[in-house]
Amino acid sequence: MARILTDETSLHRKRDSLRKGARQLQSLVRYELGGAVVLLAAGALAYKWWGPGLLVVGVAALFVSAGHWMKSKENKDEEGSASAGLQGEQNVTRLLRDGLPNDSYIFNDITLRRGLRSAQMDHVVVSPRGIFVVETKNWRGLISGDEQEAQWTQVKRPGEKPMRRANPILQNRRQINVMQAVLKAGGIDWPDIFPVLISNSRNAQFEIHNRSVPILTRFDAVEYMVGQAPSRQYTEAEVTAVIELLMKKAK
Repeated sequence: MARILTDETSLHRKRDSLRKGARQLQSLVRYELGGAVVLLAAGALAYKWWGPGLLVVGVAALFVSAGHWMKSKENKDEEGSASAGLQGEQNVTRLLRDGLPNDSYIFNDITLRRGLRSAQMDHVVVSPRGIFVVETKNWRGLISGDEQEAQWTQVKRPGEKPMRRANPILQNRRQINVMQAVLKAGGIDWPDIFPVLISNSRNAQFEIHNRSVPILTRFDAVEYMVGQAPSRQYTEAEVTAVIELLMKKAK
């Protein structure tokens, strides 16, 4: 069983922030809507004497309330996406923990910085077989594109409007570049850093041209990592040095 060194935190924070924001906006909408109704009623009654002033203010308050209601709905939708992403990452963490041998160490949801460059990584596995930088996606439907294109296309259901998605393979490469820079700055020679892209949805179909990076299910990931053949076998001391550096540098 692998050892977990850090937990998922950024998605926890994002989910909780969105949930709090949605609740605050919903409370605000109730007060704003009540105030708008009062202003409209008073404006209708007083129109003969005071003119349309109160009615205008009431309509404005109604529009503000509608805007806040739409924002609260948007927050709730984003909260659902964050919760799904968190659940997906936790599922991957459990499978990696249970499936990888005890010479493997798992960092979850870490951010590394080197100079002006930074990269947030869903999972990093450090083992004598290499370092694996894991990007997890919970996309569903048909995802198509080219490995070298900046964006792919996702169609969740037949007939639905296509959505543009950032290419996770290029994202994975940027993460590895930052990892390499951090290790080099720390005086660590470790050439074997492997990209891993995990699809956490059973309802995803990928049609990616010129693909050199495997797109794995979370059930295939362990076998892939255990079976990886690095350019050399890394010692326990080298593994420890990487772990200590990442513990120090990870945010």
